[in-house]
Amino acid sequence: MNILAQVQPYVQNQKKRLNETHIPSYQEVLQQPNTTKRKFKRNSERMPFEVTCTVQKVLFKGKENKKTEELAILERKNARKEMKLDIVGKSNMEKNQ
Repeated sequence: MNILAQVQPYVQNQKKRLNETHIPSYQEVLQQPNTTKRKFKRNSERMPFEVTCTVQKVLFKGKENKKTEELAILERKNARKEMKLDIVGKSNMEKNQ
């Protein structure tokens, strides 16, 4: 009798599980693949609908100014790097002597 008393709760739990079966929805069964995310932002240039000669000149000058500013920044960075290398090189030479 002890064995039947121990088995009976287990059987009742199994019956409850069978009655409470979960039927998955189609969204749970069919999964869409993950879409790839962009690695970078697109750099698209906005242009006005009507491009007149004066507008085109202004846009072109703006591009040139931007390029010259970027070049000037790069030149300053390179000059600073060279100065640092010169200073480090001189101090290393002094230490070695």
